[in-house]
Amino acid sequence: MEEEARKYGPFEDSLAHYLSTLIAIRHLAYAYLPAMNASVKATRASIDEELKPFLKPDEPDKVVTSRLNYHRIKKLIRKRKRLVYPTVLHEQAMIIHIYNAFESLVVNLLHSVSAEKPETIAILEKQVSLKDLFKYSTLEDAKEAVLIEEIEGITRKGLDELFTWFKSRCKKLEFCGESWSTFREGNLRRNVIVHNNGFANSTYCTKLAEFNESAAQNVKLGDHLVGDGNYLNSLIESALDIGSTLYIAVLGHMAGATSEEIESSFTDIVFNLIEDEHYTYALRIISVIERVSKNSSRVFLERLTLNKAQCHKWHGDQNRCDLTLSEVNWKETQPLFSFAAETLKNDFSGLEKNMRALKELDQDLPGALSQYPVFKELIMRDDFRAIFRSLYGKNLDDFQAELPMFDLGSKEEKD
Repeated sequence: MEEEARKYGPFEDSLAHYLSTLIAIRHLAYAYLPAMNASVKATRASIDEELKPFLKPDEPDKVVTSRLNYHRIKKLIRKRKRLVYPTVLHEQAMIIHIYNAFESLVVNLLHSVSAEKPETIAILEKQVSLKDLFKYSTLEDAKEAVLIEEIEGITRKGLDELFTWFKSRCKKLEFCGESWSTFREGNLRRNVIVHNNGFANSTYCTKLAEFNESAAQNVKLGDHLVGDGNYLNSLIESALDIGSTLYIAVLGHMAGATSEEIESSFTDIVFNLIEDEHYTYALRIISVIERVSKNSSRVFLERLTLNKAQCHKWHGDQNRCDLTLSEVNWKETQPLFSFAAETLKNDFSGLEKNMRALKELDQDLPGALSQYPVFKELIMRDDFRAIFRSLYGKNLDDFQAELPMFDLGSKEEKD
């Protein structure tokens, strides 16, 4: 089973790296930029205080100074104008990096597809001259060079053209309208950051009007496109939606993964996000899965519901957790799922009865309790510990000590 789970490991690794990058950018946007903005605001206030005696009473935006103070005032004004640059530069760098990460995801997915099904990238029809072959040591080297060149050609397409290319190979590929609009605007903004220092040019204004007329009406030629933490957050969320949707389409339509294999892949991805306490991202991924996957198994949907519920719970919203759990009749599900749902609802009235039933059904309760975050509060309860000890003859901590060790570099089990 482990071999099947890692059959599409390179695909999963590509999406995991993409998500890690988006999480890191969001952390910077919320943890670093606000502090920088506060520092800029404080410095500007200090400069304004120094300039106050020199402002014209009838025109407060103009400064009057004597020749004696001219250079000092000029220096202060120049410093004040430059204050905006650090925050703008950091925001621009984050926007550029979001699209670098997306392009890297596309490249990695295409490389992974070529390993599974080379015909999907259409490299088998490519002609290579004898002269070109002399550049490479082996035929495999030549094949890899042609593949890299072909993938580079695909990724150099504009965003809309790239989507059309994938759409022709993934018939059911559809992005969420709002996310797609936000992501397209961000891509146009990335281009003007790179080519026009972040000032709206005619290409930006014209192309924006093609898919978001209302937004285009608020932008004039030459406007400096400066966002804020909210803009970056919406762009990151759209990038997550677009990347995850593309991942599902490529895995299913181009790599040939079955519904069960796609479900297994996303089970691991969502589990890791929850385990790392990235609940907002786990919920976004789940929303993409629910929107895109039309034929998911009942067990998979029940597992998604439990994951949604625990995201809300660990985020401090017990009401939304309970509301989410009410969508499923847990008495008709697997015993372990039912037990997890009662745990999330803080219903411990039948704790001993449920634990005993799971043990009699030969469910790996110690393993589940040790590995799944859904039980992290339960295993700290004194009544649970006493019941567990009476059922298994030892503490859960003793079972945890018997779990396999992992290498920090590869997470492969040690012999």
